[in-house]
Amino acid sequence: MNLIVSPHPDDAEYSMSGTILKTKNEQFDIAVFSFGGDNDPTRKTHNRVKECYRFWKGVSNVSLISPRTNKTLDELREWELVSTLDKILSKKPYQAVYVTSIEDNHFEHRKMNEAVRASLRGKAISLIEYYSPSTYNTWNANKFVDIQEHYQEKKRRLNEFESQRHQNYFNESNINIFHDDYFCKLRGLEKVEKFKIIYKFA
Repeated sequence: MNLIVSPHPDDAEYSMSGTILKTKNEQFDIAVFSFGGDNDPTRKTHNRVKECYRFWKGVSNVSLISPRTNKTLDELREWELVSTLDKILSKKPYQAVYVTSIEDNHFEHRKMNEAVRASLRGKAISLIEYYSPSTYNTWNANKFVDIQEHYQEKKRRLNEFESQRHQNYFNESNINIFHDDYFCKLRGLEKVEKFKIIYKFA
């Protein structure tokens, strides 16, 4: 059983939904921690969490945990985030937590990563970072998932995020680039999602 921490609506979907669609024999709970970024005007005019629900419609191994506050991540103190995470982690026997990277130029992504690390202290739960459009180039993946068979479905489902279609990273060419990796292509893997295992309990 896996917990995916999504700082904003669309973070988990954009970064690792192909892996989820491929791994149908595992359960993924997605905890969305805000209705949008601090500088995102669409969070006040669109219910972006509803877009997440539409994205996952018909996918049986995904459950969404919606935010319980109207605050942005910038407004939430770290202890509030850790407290919320502790409550979520206490309810189910999660084996791994996925979160945005500490090496990210989005300060809310970094803040969420730090809260997850604090919450996992003393717990035998694996920590895995997922690659996002704002992850620094210094970040090095050590796990690659081939999602070629599910790539077109992922792109189709991403259209549910109507509020974000104007964003540069939702441009089709940039979506394609996001899923490319030179060394993976050398091995015949055309479209991949990237992860960094920080630590893993077998």
